[in-house]
Amino acid sequence: MGYWKKGQRFQGLDPVTGMLISGKILGRAGKVTGVNKDCYNVQLDNDGWTGWFNLATLRELSEVNENIEMIILFSNDAVSLAKNKEIQTWIDNKVFEVVPNEGQRAISVRWIVTEKTKDDGLVIKARLVARGFEEDTTSLRKDSPTCSKESVRLLVAFASSKQWACNTVDVKSAYLQGDKIEREIFLKPPPEFNDGNLWKLKKMLYGLCDAARAWYMRLKSALNSLSVKMCSLDNSLFIWKRNGKLEGLICIYVDDFLWAGNATFKKCVIDELQKQFLIGSSASESFTYVGLRIKSFSDGITIDQIQYASSLVPVTISSARNMQRKSQLSESEKTAYCALVGQLNWMATHTRPDIAYDTCELSVAFSKATVTELVRLNKLVKE
Repeated sequence: MGYWKKGQRFQGLDPVTGMLISGKILGRAGKVTGVNKDCYNVQLDNDGWTGWFNLATLRELSEVNENIEMIILFSNDAVSLAKNKEIQTWIDNKVFEVVPNEGQRAISVRWIVTEKTKDDGLVIKARLVARGFEEDTTSLRKDSPTCSKESVRLLVAFASSKQWACNTVDVKSAYLQGDKIEREIFLKPPPEFNDGNLWKLKKMLYGLCDAARAWYMRLKSALNSLSVKMCSLDNSLFIWKRNGKLEGLICIYVDDFLWAGNATFKKCVIDELQKQFLIGSSASESFTYVGLRIKSFSDGITIDQIQYASSLVPVTISSARNMQRKSQLSESEKTAYCALVGQLNWMATHTRPDIAYDTCELSVAFSKATVTELVRLNKLVKE
């Protein structure tokens, strides 16, 4: 396809993962001619990420009509059921009120439909997201802390020293349980529920730039009411003391909690939080938290990324290409190389310090990487 214009929508397949990537063109990121002629500033649909992107790296790249539902057809019964469930959640949480359409400025919405594999089979989940980029957000505060890897390690270290088991719990539809909205926002209902009226928001919503902060402030207030204090080193790590003695800690990563403490902490804090918020799944002793598998034993706690490591796929190198060791990498190989180094670097900084040196060298070599570095990268993935 030729040059893209601002406002056009695109979709294509990630050459490494095979996943569908779609988004909107915000403008050019490179000159019309030259090595960056296919680079554009875009906003991706799946997570709202905004930045420059080389569209030439996508397979089966095509333009998408704005009015086409890109994820799944409405006729699919499982998807329709999931969408109805999502709207019912909105109603239960009193997220909006129906108001007449009198020409108010309104934000559009879109459905995000995902598949999740659970013990009882495949589950279809639908989430209705506001297209918050259509709103003027220049004066809004958007920051929202999430726990660092150091805080996770600190909690695990304390838990191990006190022989506490680590536990996790997540909050259902957390953003819908955040602080009440303090400004007027109107939504255009999705086609399935559009009766000509608009929805006036009463609570925060996924897709709004300050929704994460509103949820964090609501949660922080709830924890403070239970005498749980924020750590001065990390705003997403909270501690609970009784009579000057530490009896529990809790790490916050948006709607996922990692906690450890004694029976009193569970009764006075965790059980009370479960009364204030609609809680989803919970687990103890062995579970995955922000990509880390945490296992509690009688003599200690371990952290690993075995499942994540097994999902890494080496870059495919043909026999002929393997013979060209000094050849510079192609654009598609560079994209795959960069992605894989990033994945390994994430592991190196969390659970695999033994691969940190090799990962660092491969990262430094990226600008002039050859097939030799690509082969070395593949070997590191297989270790």
